[in-house]
Amino acid sequence: MESKQSISPLSPLRQSSGQAFNVRDSLAVIRHSQANVMFENSPVNTHTGQPALDHIRTALGLNLHAITANKGALVHGYRELSALAKSKGKTFGFEATVLSGSPLFSVFRETFPLAELISFKGILNATTNTILSRMENGESYEEAVKYCQSVGLAETDPTNDVDGWDAATKVAALITVLMDIPFTPQQVEPTGIRGITPEMIAKAKAEGKRYKLVCSVEKSGKQ
Repeated sequence: MESKQSISPLSPLRQSSGQAFNVRDSLAVIRHSQANVMFENSPVNTHTGQPALDHIRTALGLNLHAITANKGALVHGYRELSALAKSKGKTFGFEATVLSGSPLFSVFRETFPLAELISFKGILNATTNTILSRMENGESYEEAVKYCQSVGLAETDPTNDVDGWDAATKVAALITVLMDIPFTPQQVEPTGIRGITPEMIAKAKAEGKRYKLVCSVEKSGKQ
């Protein structure tokens, strides 16, 4: 079980020689794993991409394929990690970082290899979408958040979702990978949903409108 960057094993791990070693941190586990593939799923750090960035960098450096659902590592290390994977003849897989299992990155790159993405617009965060939909059906903001937490859509602290940072990180990932422009979440100007009240929801519904957290990007000039 991981606590910060250290791991407390239930039993000692062994090297190829059979000799046991003490696990001090997550990087030690990777170095001594004797694995062929590493699946990286540590908590997202939108500011630095760590510790996922070091996990993936270490795995690829040891000739392991590296698969991750961590958006932080993707936006902060895409070019470096992609180049490292290519030099090692290994896979750096990150399809699950945006829209979970939907093959967004691979479909665009493999189906439209000569296309240039100049804009995109859509809903990228399921948690806020569910909260707003449930508020339309009469629940309070707090009740809707609690429901999302109960089904695993929202964390105990839903800040990243409701304040727009999860969506901002996904926007940065799409810009970085599909537009080939290095971009971080801090360059996005997110707008969350905390200020949306049941009264606002009801008024919009009466007018045939709906509140949604929509992400929109348009490329201008050379960038």
